[in-house]
Amino acid sequence: MTETDNIAFRPLQPQLFERLRRVFRNVVVANPGEPMIWQRVATMVRRPDDAERSLIVQHGGEYYRVCCPYCNDARYRLWINHCYGQQLDGRPVTWLLCCYNEGCLENQPERRKEMADRIIGLQNRNNRGPVFSPPSVVNAVTGLPRLVDVPGEIVGISRLPLDHPAVRYLALDRGYDVEELDRLYQVGFCFASAEYPVLTGRIYMPVMFRGQLMGWQGRMIENKIQAGWGVGTGGGAKYYNLPGMPKSQMLYNYDRAVHCPFVVVNEGITDVWSLGDPAVALFGHSVSYMQRTMLLRDWQGKPIIFPVESNAWDKMAEPIATLRQHTHSPIVAFRLPPDKDPGDFSKEANWRMIYAEARAQGVELPTMSI
Repeated sequence: MTETDNIAFRPLQPQLFERLRRVFRNVVVANPGEPMIWQRVATMVRRPDDAERSLIVQHGGEYYRVCCPYCNDARYRLWINHCYGQQLDGRPVTWLLCCYNEGCLENQPERRKEMADRIIGLQNRNNRGPVFSPPSVVNAVTGLPRLVDVPGEIVGISRLPLDHPAVRYLALDRGYDVEELDRLYQVGFCFASAEYPVLTGRIYMPVMFRGQLMGWQGRMIENKIQAGWGVGTGGGAKYYNLPGMPKSQMLYNYDRAVHCPFVVVNEGITDVWSLGDPAVALFGHSVSYMQRTMLLRDWQGKPIIFPVESNAWDKMAEPIATLRQHTHSPIVAFRLPPDKDPGDFSKEANWRMIYAEARAQGVELPTMSI
């Protein structure tokens, strides 16, 4: 049971993951494949399991969620970090967990010891070495996701025949300019991928971040591939991400949007295509710590716009409120019509709506040639 596509899911800490499954039976995975980003700092404040140093966790990464045994939790609100049990400061770290239901472990050292006994094992609790084998991606503090390679035989979308199903879907069904998609976003079609066979037969959407390829997303074509093209249908879910792609550490289209006088924050990649340079995508209906940091830092003093899909309005309320608390930048949030996203409108209609909503909320956006 995970919050991710079950295809090819591999936990960063398989020993811990399997141990939690044995102890708690059901485990929900959050932020799958995303490593922790942390740094050590000298401090006078000591956590219960720290030695002379403490950690600043910039991004928690992959978490394993279980039902808290200390309260009536039935929503998997006990979050356990994938670094739990690792040796980060001379002994196994056992404070990287939190109950978001009732705060059952806050300032409760005895309960933390009980949890360590259940998860790590009583005989290992005071072991000076790591209890679980350290995953290779955990301890590198780079501040950036890892680089990836092009995943297979990719052909630019504008170089395909006009009657190719991917071109027909994007140009005719969705109304996109395939020349623009290829030129600005390097959109293509995957004819074959030995390492990621599920990507075969899908529209290939690379994720570029700070000038480097950091991941990709494959989209199934609505109209199934016809027999003459010699490719499969891609199978499975509508979208297929690079397994382990650190989505929460990036914003799609960041490299162009960061130079604009304001930013428009959307859910998905295709929303960006419908808006242009000032738009970025979150890869979902949440704003991670790293994404929030980028929005506050790189658009400091500039308007931040949220056109929110109707069914995600409640989910986005909290992250938008958090942003408002941490910035003096103007923030404009508005609800799109029911069952609509930016891809359902022309670029001109999207921008008329954005400028009108901003003006109605007292924010004058700079004029841009979009």
